[in-house]
Amino acid sequence: MIYEVTADENGIARWDYAENVDLPLGTYYIKQIEAPYGYATNTDIVDINAKYRGQEKDVIEINIEFINQKTKINIVKQDVETKNGLEDVEMKLLNSEREEISSWTTDETGSKEILKLQPGETYIVQEVKARKDYINDIIVEENNNEITKLEEVNEVTFKVNDVLETQNIVLGNKSKVGNINIIKKGEVLIGTEKDENQNTIFKYEEQKLAGAEYEIYAKNDIEHPDGHTGVIITSGTKIANVTTTEEGILVTNIEGGLLETYSQEVQKMLKRGLPLGKYEVKEVKAPEGYYRDENKATQEIQLVEKDDNTEIISEEVNFNNERQKIQITLTNKDTDTEESIEGAKFGLYAKEDITYTDSDGVIKKISAGEKIYEVTTDENGMARWKYDENVDLPLGKYYVQQISAGNGYVKNNETYDVDATYQGQDEDVIEINIEFTNQKTKVNIVKQDVETKNGLEDV
Repeated sequence: MIYEVTADENGIARWDYAENVDLPLGTYYIKQIEAPYGYATNTDIVDINAKYRGQEKDVIEINIEFINQKTKINIVKQDVETKNGLEDVEMKLLNSEREEISSWTTDETGSKEILKLQPGETYIVQEVKARKDYINDIIVEENNNEITKLEEVNEVTFKVNDVLETQNIVLGNKSKVGNINIIKKGEVLIGTEKDENQNTIFKYEEQKLAGAEYEIYAKNDIEHPDGHTGVIITSGTKIANVTTTEEGILVTNIEGGLLETYSQEVQKMLKRGLPLGKYEVKEVKAPEGYYRDENKATQEIQLVEKDDNTEIISEEVNFNNERQKIQITLTNKDTDTEESIEGAKFGLYAKEDITYTDSDGVIKKISAGEKIYEVTTDENGMARWKYDENVDLPLGKYYVQQISAGNGYVKNNETYDVDATYQGQDEDVIEINIEFTNQKTKVNIVKQDVETKNGLEDV
């Protein structure tokens, strides 16, 4: 290098024999060593012919022009899966001293062009607030070596390249997704005790139940949050069929068959969880032994973002089913007159073993043949074993026997079997009616001659 010059405020620089350097005749070339601040270096090389031009020329004057382009940085916010630009993201650009250079809110393209940043210097891009339904956490593409993520803050750094081309700083955001946790509860037999009459009282406890079946539907049209992809699940679409375990069931994805109908980009999001929106959870089958109330079988649930940084929003929906209850009504009548018989006693007995697990996890049972509960007929000749009056029976098989007849009647020794096993989810109460009849006691008083055995008149 012969001599270095710097352009003045008018963009002019000279190699002048009278000002700075008195060059000998010859050939030279000029190249730009350093561009003005905020401009990319012009890499052109300009040859200079400064050879002798004859005796008539006292000064060889040569004029050349170098053109520089401003550096161009295009900062892009996009969905990491669909690659669509994200609108309404609040951003800041800082220099290495953390002084603010620019702040903006992205438009629908997600892009912001920044001009005249100095090549070779490091800058900081800060995401202040993410788009609605997105995690406020910058994701850098794995193959982008120009960008460094700062883990402790939501920022990245990059160095401006000394190039004419636009330098793209592509920063991703991941959309938030949700899970629906369905909990099914109902009463479970956990124990028994005896009352003062030695009747059995059954004790129940609310527990989580396995075996309930549900369908989940989109309540409204659900759009992709990137603002470009549009509706991804239309209103009324069934997205899943699930069955509860003893701990419930966590719905994290849409059904596989439905999932395959989407593009690979949308599938990536749907494999992470359910898109945020409003859903309808419908119970289609109650667990064995429980009543499905159509009026309580459907619930709405909405998955909405909670804060800036929670990726998976979990919402719980609870369903409670009543046990199928038992009501046994017994009527006691006179065999001949069908008059009601008051004061007769009847016992309800276990036809089969009744097994249950107590609150300590110990399996226990009431043995077949054991008397459960004794009742007495009223003035109408009626008696009940009813869930909300005296005894709340578990489902099973029982039998009824008369313990003692009403006053003036002969005991009926017949046994009446009672099938109170599960009758399907549409029945809330199993109603069973029994009729027992009794004959009056009959005493025939005879007066007769002790020897002839003939009846005696006028006694």
